[in-house]
Amino acid sequence: MKAPIIETNEQVKLAAELVGVNKELIRSKGHSTEYITWLEEMIFMISHKVRQPVAHILGISGLFRSNEKSPKDAKKLMGFMRDSALSLDKLTRELSKFISKKIIKMKGFK
Repeated sequence: MKAPIIETNEQVKLAAELVGVNKELIRSKGHSTEYITWLEEMIFMISHKVRQPVAHILGISGLFRSNEKSPKDAKKLMGFMRDSALSLDKLTRELSKFISKKIIKMKGFK
């Protein structure tokens, strides 16, 4: 038969501290996971959504440089470039809003 375990006040205090630290680690891990997910979303937005209009603008500018264009062709290309620039403007605004919301949420202001 084993002797009963007698806990001292110091042991109880340390156990309570360990429980508190463990809870904080679990909460911290959740925040880290959320932060990583947020970064992945932001990287996707930049690498796919924002890069597309940039690639269009670069392609159109290359067409301008390649040959002489008639005024009609130039006007058409300028329209495509404007559409891409407007798309880029919209996407950068969305990205800014996305980042602002995530920062506010992560700071706990929801």
